[in-house]
Amino acid sequence: SDIPGLGRDSLLVIMAEIGTSFNHFKSAESFSRWLKLAPNIRSSGKKKSIPKTLKARTLIKNTFRNVANAIGNMKDNNPLNLFFKRIAGRSSRRNAITALAHKVAVICWNM
Repeated sequence: SDIPGLGRDSLLVIMAEIGTSFNHFKSAESFSRWLKLAPNIRSSGKKKSIPKTLKARTLIKNTFRNVANAIGNMKDNNPLNLFFKRIAGRSSRRNAITALAHKVAVICWNM
C-alpha cells in the first residue's frame, strides 16, 4: 500500500471486514460514520454540543487506530506524521490518533 503504517495484517483485516471494494458506502463520510470515526455533532437550536466520536470496539476501528498510532510513532516526517504532530500539539495524543484514523479511512475509501 502507499499509506505508511498500513501493513499486510491491517490490509487483511480491512479486506475481511469490508471486502475488496467500498461500493456499498456512498461517500467517505458514510464510511467513517460506519467505522464510528466521524465526529458526532448534535445541535439544539443555536446551541451545538462538543463533537465527540461515538464509542465502538470493533476490530476494523481498532485497526485504523493502530495504523494511526504507527504513523504517529514514525521518525521520518511525511504529511500524515506532520498532521498527527500538529493535532497532538494542539490537543491530546488520543484525539490525534482518532483524527488521523479518520483521515486514513477517508484515504482508503478514495483509493
